[in-house]
Parts: sequence; C-alpha cells; structure tokens
Amino acid sequence: MAGSYFSAFLSGLRDRELFMVVFLDNSNQIIETRILSEGGIAEAPIYPRNVLKAALNCDCTSVILAHNHPGGSLKPSWEDLLLTERMTAIFEPLHINILDHIIIGGTGYASLAQLGQMPKAAEKSASYEAITFKSQEEPASYSAFEMLAVATEEAAFDEEWER
Repeated sequence: MAGSYFSAFLSGLRDRELFMVVFLDNSNQIIETRILSEGGIAEAPIYPRNVLKAALNCDCTSVILAHNHPGGSLKPSWEDLLLTERMTAIFEPLHINILDHIIIGGTGYASLAQLGQMPKAAEKSASYEAITFKSQEEPASYSAFEMLAVATEEAAFDEEWER
C-alpha cells in the first residue's frame, strides 16, 4: 500500500529528486505526509535532524520514508541504505519504528522491507550528518580504497559524536 501511496506523489517525476515521509499513529493511520527535501536531477540532501524534528512534532509512532530516482532505477543505492540505517539508529531509542523505505522509479516502486534490506536494529550510534542521495542508472561498484575511505570517515563521525 505504501508503494502505491507514494507513487501518486512521485511517479514519473524526472526533473528533480524528492524525499518524503509519512508519519503514522499507533494504528498506522496517516497523521501527516511531508516533503522534507527537494533536490536536483541527480541528488537531494537529507538532514536527519529535520526528519526527527518533524516526527516529534507529529507525535508519531511510525514512519515510512520514500524518495524517487529521476533516472527511473528501482535499485537501492548505497546512500539509500545508509540513510535508512541512520534513521533507524536515530528513531529506535525513541520507540519510533521505520516501517519501510520506498523508492519510486518511473512508474514502478521498490520496497526495502520487501527486499529484506531494512535494518532490524541500529547497528551503529546515531549520526545527524546530512546524506545526499545520488541518482545513478547503474549499480555503483566501489573499490577497496573507496570503501576504506568511507569507513574511515564514518569512524571519525562516530568518534566526534561520542565526544
């Protein structure tokens, strides 16, 4: 149902990337739907702090995240998975569930929950740094050097957060 719901907003949108969140009550009824970020054709910056602030203002118990890939790809990017993991780390201690992250591409959609890619529990400490979605047509392949650079950067963020 979430995929169909977000498709009504994001289906066929090819000139910009939008990030939306649905805030739900205890009965999984919609309290509010918001566009929390609008970007260009290739990326949209997401600020976890803004998502958290909106969730707390709604007094919700669950959220569903969604965004579109203007290029039409339904494959979750590394940034899509990172955002979902970070949101889980932020919301879990507050007992706000992230039920799904929907990706809209062209007229179709993909559900991270259906793909089995939703984090069950926060594996790392929360980070409120911005994440920029980068649309891509082909799946990214990262070299060992790039993966090491990302891991080093994340470790620095984690260390800074703990201070």
